[in-house]
Amino acid sequence: MTAGKSTAQVLGLCGLLATAISLGFTAADVAAQEVPPKVMTAGEAVHTENCAHCHKATGQGGGGAAPALAG
Repeated sequence: MTAGKSTAQVLGLCGLLATAISLGFTAADVAAQEVPPKVMTAGEAVHTENCAHCHKATGQGGGGAAPALAG
């Protein structure tokens, strides 16, 4: 692959992402729709075990050094 081709591909992907964002979608919205329920359950367990004590169970954060993760 030539440098020009890879640059064009990166810029094309950036354009697609910009279009999705302009339509009100974020990468997180798209990613959340594509994750199987088993993976989401496993992720929830990891969050509960390692993150919730500072970032709260809802992900809204505890202020200071524990910013919101939700959204």
